[in-house]
Amino acid sequence: MRITLTREGRRFILALLVVAFAAFNTANNLMYLILGLMLSATILSLMAAYITLKGVSVDFRIEEPLYAGVKASAEFFVRNSKRYVSSYSLRIELKGIDDGAIYVERVLPGETLSINKSIVFRRRGIYRVSHIRVYTSFPFIFFVLTKTSIREKDSSMILVYPSLYDVTRVVEELISEIRAMEGIRKTIEGEEFQGLRDYQYGDSFKSIHWKATARTGTLMVKEYYEGETEKITIVLDSLRYTDRALFERAVSFVSSLSAELLGRNFVLRLVTCQKSIPPGSGREHLYKILDHLAVVEESEGISCPFTESLGGVMIMILSGPDSPLRRYASAASRVYYASDL
Repeated sequence: MRITLTREGRRFILALLVVAFAAFNTANNLMYLILGLMLSATILSLMAAYITLKGVSVDFRIEEPLYAGVKASAEFFVRNSKRYVSSYSLRIELKGIDDGAIYVERVLPGETLSINKSIVFRRRGIYRVSHIRVYTSFPFIFFVLTKTSIREKDSSMILVYPSLYDVTRVVEELISEIRAMEGIRKTIEGEEFQGLRDYQYGDSFKSIHWKATARTGTLMVKEYYEGETEKITIVLDSLRYTDRALFERAVSFVSSLSAELLGRNFVLRLVTCQKSIPPGSGREHLYKILDHLAVVEESEGISCPFTESLGGVMIMILSGPDSPLRRYASAASRVYYASDL
């Protein structure tokens, strides 16, 4: 445990030294009595604080997934393993999280106290809670005793995803443009028309092509390609930005766009200058993308070499009109600039 003097404690120790000097120089019994009381208070303060912290352990759990700027629910578990003595006036801090501090007035002997607290992570990335600090100034606030417990490396990491916002309107406009550009013909059942064939038992009557049936005298039905979900590649320009805030805005936009598109059952691939995430769909694939976007940083290079073709439906998010990746813009279905987001 570490002992720290408070401002009140320094004043008290200074007063104690003055009284001690006066007592030894005057040999006054009253001064000796006052000195004894002050020494007793000092010893009592240290012993009470030590006993309060003894047997106290703290753990916590934070509800995932976590997004920057969004309140997260954290649950603290404060246990007092002492059999007969309560612990008082405990302050608990999570090293590495600015908002991770709580105050506990009392924990009874053998009790495990559960405390809920809202925590907001201001930025995306990896937070490491290297250790948990528990300290108290009980009972006279002359001293602060601190007890530190070191956490295991694997359990100390917290991953915070980029902030998400509503991009429904952007995605709807994007889908309309993609379908108009590709000329996709869809039926009301959402399938792409392929041709005609003879009617088979079990075919839906909605699929019967009546004009072809009248012309051939045989029941003819419309045949469709199997409904293939559109595949989209999102390219995030992660070369050096002139403003860090623009890069964070671009990352947040890509995260929001990915969540919305995957929520609509699109197959999505993400390409940055550091990594390419293969096409996939569903919630698990979304978390793969967010895992990368949570830690992606600006590249130090002046170019961004891609190891695979950037064909198909492509959405590019560039730092600006002068980005080196601008040469790929002609192949993109839509280009966004970070300054316009």
